[in-house]
Amino acid sequence: MRLGYNVHRWTIIWTSAFCIVGCGTETPEWCAEEVHVTYAEFGETFLRQHCNGCHGSEADNRHGAPVVVSFDSIEDVWVWKDAILRVTTSENPSMPPAWELDVGDTELLQVWLECGSELADQKSLRKFDP
Repeated sequence: MRLGYNVHRWTIIWTSAFCIVGCGTETPEWCAEEVHVTYAEFGETFLRQHCNGCHGSEADNRHGAPVVVSFDSIEDVWVWKDAILRVTTSENPSMPPAWELDVGDTELLQVWLECGSELADQKSLRKFDP
């Protein structure tokens, strides 16, 4: 189990370093027209309902989900943001494999991850946590 933790930690470190160097911070222009979506208001419930059954580190049966792909925290979600968008919002989504996502949820997911930010998500949690 310790190996999985170390792999996960290094994945986050390298991915974060890559994003600091190579990822732009520009938000797509279409975001200006969208509602503000955050982890506290949407993401946490969405992930619990649709993702963490397999992608939670304490899931009883991960159904083949790689150990390094867990969405236990806001930081984890933002590390995997591009992959999450690719497998859920493409023309032929592959996640979640057992059911189709509601179109409204898919749209909110896309707005959240493409227009939001990890910092906004951290702040959104503070509103609800005295």
